Amino acid sequence: MDIKFNSVKSQLITFAGENPNQCAVTLIGTPIPWVTKVKYLGVYLFSKSGFIDISDACRKFYGQFNNILSVLDKC
Repeated sequence: MDIKFNSVKSQLITFAGENPNQCAVTLIGTPIPWVTKVKYLGVYLFSKSGFIDISDACRKFYGQFNNILSVLDKC
């Protein structure tokens, strides 16, 4: 089983420090960008602070939960 990386969907991030400006990483000739936040399993991870933002996931959960409640109210 081979792992295939998509250079368009790939990002580089460092935690608890600055992203190195002088370090360039390429994948099959395509440069991989350095970012300050990355979305992983629906949660945003921030590089400098290590902060985790779950507000998007909570908003989706409450929206779906309210949809279920409204359907149950009609029964």
